[in-house]
Amino acid sequence: MPLTSTLRPWSRWFAHVGTSRACWRILHEAVARSGAREILEPSGAPLTVPLSPLPRGLSARTWLEQLGPEHWFPRLHGAVRSGVARSTLETLLSPPEQRALEARARRALDGVILAHGGLELDFGSPRKWRLAPMDPSRREWPLAHGARVLQQSSELGDIKDVWALGRSLHIFDWVRARALERDVSSCWSQALADDLATFEAQNPWRAGPHWSSGQECAIRALVWCFGVAALGQDDGFTQTDFARFVRLIEYHARFIDENLDFARFAVPNNHLIIEAIALAAIGVLFPWLRDAARYRERGVTTLNQEALSQFSPDGGYVQASHNYHRLALEYLLWAARLIPKSLLSPHRLHGIFYRSARSLSAQMHDRARGHLPNWGANDGARMHRLSEAEHRDYRPLLASLYQELGA
Repeated sequence: MPLTSTLRPWSRWFAHVGTSRACWRILHEAVARSGAREILEPSGAPLTVPLSPLPRGLSARTWLEQLGPEHWFPRLHGAVRSGVARSTLETLLSPPEQRALEARARRALDGVILAHGGLELDFGSPRKWRLAPMDPSRREWPLAHGARVLQQSSELGDIKDVWALGRSLHIFDWVRARALERDVSSCWSQALADDLATFEAQNPWRAGPHWSSGQECAIRALVWCFGVAALGQDDGFTQTDFARFVRLIEYHARFIDENLDFARFAVPNNHLIIEAIALAAIGVLFPWLRDAARYRERGVTTLNQEALSQFSPDGGYVQASHNYHRLALEYLLWAARLIPKSLLSPHRLHGIFYRSARSLSAQMHDRARGHLPNWGANDGARMHRLSEAEHRDYRPLLASLYQELGA
């Protein structure tokens, strides 16, 4: 192959991403491939800076109380415990849909989860967090350093399959199933506690597939917060479980903070949005953490100055994909609900929601089913699992956007 043909794709890439991003990525890859990251950031080793002590008297109940009654999480907890959420779900869902939700939630108790694009994957019971579910031999991803674990993809398959479990989106089903119950069971809170315990036991710090992506850590941390807000005061979730939850959240915040520059320079798209949101939200939700103020400042600054620039004035999104446009908007809905408006750019966020809603609605060619053209990359990625709508139905997203806009 002529040298010019070999260099042409690289020259295009260099021109597309710009000099600073290209040089940063080349240096990053060189360090990762040299093994230097394993030396500088050893996996499985104790943190060089101790974890923050849990404040005396802090529990799942007092944590929510400190957030204030108007915060989304205390309101979520109140809706689940009071029966308001059950009434809403019974209004929105037909009896067959309610039964389907409960059946899916119970399958997740046994390790069978709904993954990207409606695919069901079996991770076994008890849960095997590193299992490669599509591998015929049911092998597990190794506890290699997160910087190297992707090299196993040729043998174990697409890493997004194991990441589907790591995102813990099945917790949304557990919360909704708990909300539908009239005779309250502790199985959902116990399942959440078991998830936290088995994750910690099977995934040492910085080792394995679940410590290889800042985006995955960001999604998991926020979903865990949602789950503990809703279920953390039920029987089956103890003070020991709450302390483990806070410990894991701090580990996740440190990982996101360590790796945020990768999203800023290498993947400044939906990855950057959710990582900035998670870092800022953890700083807000857990103000006693040693670095909470820095997490909050860095996350908010990155979100306002860089991440929100991904949306164009005509309502489009930088990734040129309806599915990823939806994913980015689902992320921003979490920002609007978790981060105080005084820290965000509320008018800018409002404009993104308004223009995106108008753009996506105008492109909806099948309004009876909420379908848009399958335009751009689509691997089935989602953040919200709070409806029974099928994957291609964009109406739940539009409803959430219009609700946020007050329309």
